[in-house]
Amino acid sequence: MKSSISISHQESGESGGISFDGKRFHKSHDNLSWWLRSEGFVTRNFEEIAPIFCHSSPVIVSQGMRESYAALTQSDVPWIRAIGKERFLEKVKSAHACVNKLIEDPNVEPYLSTLLLEREVLSLLQQTKIDAREFEKRRSSPSVESFAPNPSGFASAIRYSHLTSTGRLKVFEGPRILTISKQDRRVIASRFSDGRILQVDFVSLEPRVALYSVGQDPGRDDVYEWIAKSVDPTLARSKVKVPTLSILYGQSARNDDPVSSSLRERIGKLFKVDELRGLSSKNGSIRNGYGRPLEDVEDRLKISHYVQSTSVDVALLGFRNLLAGLGSHVGKGIVPIFVLHDALILDVSPELYRMLKEHVERGVDVEPLGHFPLSLGPIWDE
Repeated sequence: MKSSISISHQESGESGGISFDGKRFHKSHDNLSWWLRSEGFVTRNFEEIAPIFCHSSPVIVSQGMRESYAALTQSDVPWIRAIGKERFLEKVKSAHACVNKLIEDPNVEPYLSTLLLEREVLSLLQQTKIDAREFEKRRSSPSVESFAPNPSGFASAIRYSHLTSTGRLKVFEGPRILTISKQDRRVIASRFSDGRILQVDFVSLEPRVALYSVGQDPGRDDVYEWIAKSVDPTLARSKVKVPTLSILYGQSARNDDPVSSSLRERIGKLFKVDELRGLSSKNGSIRNGYGRPLEDVEDRLKISHYVQSTSVDVALLGFRNLLAGLGSHVGKGIVPIFVLHDALILDVSPELYRMLKEHVERGVDVEPLGHFPLSLGPIWDE
């Protein structure tokens, strides 16, 4: 084991991270330290990062012990005294070895930069204003209750975890935006006078990701119209959507319907399904298009697993590009408040609505795949 180790990420001349000299850790809270990175400059638990790369998480103090002490005091616990100096140092050395093993793993680097860029998007999310009247009307729902406003009228901060089989975000702490109904989203209010709560969505994200992944370029056309024209110019858009989704999500063909089976076969050739299925297993490791490690799945689900996971990264990278284009308005007149899978929810001042609309209408380019159309609309049915 090395006598010291540092973890850092450098970009634009900035650096920072964590080092261990054999006795203690030294850390900095710069925004670019990838495994310390978190909203509000609160140290991010290593256990939230390590499993993404199929590594075990070091545990210095167990969750049970933390909860026990939390019931006794709200102050920071001096764990070196609580569990004893020798035991504490032993735990820290073990944690150091885990970190060292992760950093030296050559399989980590391909996805590391992508993960860091995506966390930049999450770090921009601000707490949302709550409509107190709507909240009281709807609070019987557990999802709505999670939006309970503080004395200033804002919900608690949201924290997401990447720890799912495909990397789709789940709410770790805070408002349950992923499960609240469309109508109950009316508890969300704008912080601006005459402001609007709007949702930016990717249009037909997963079919487009699948096509780009095998070298097919639908351009800026509606992707289902492009598929229809490519397999049979006489077909309507609506005729190709179901067979396309059945291919992407691993559903079986209907053997008793020759017309449907024939169409499905032609669409499968357009998507190069054998090549698409093999993309997740390049070089003997199971990964998505950006290098995220994936669990091995049965053959019929390999396409859906690969496409869904790659689409998660495309969406977050695309939102980052969109927000970068909005510049200094982000966090002021255009405030990101939630990520909802392939949608970004924004609180928008009336003065900036038109500018936002123009940016959304341009879509976003996401390397290395291509151009992705976006749409803009309300977060509930009007």
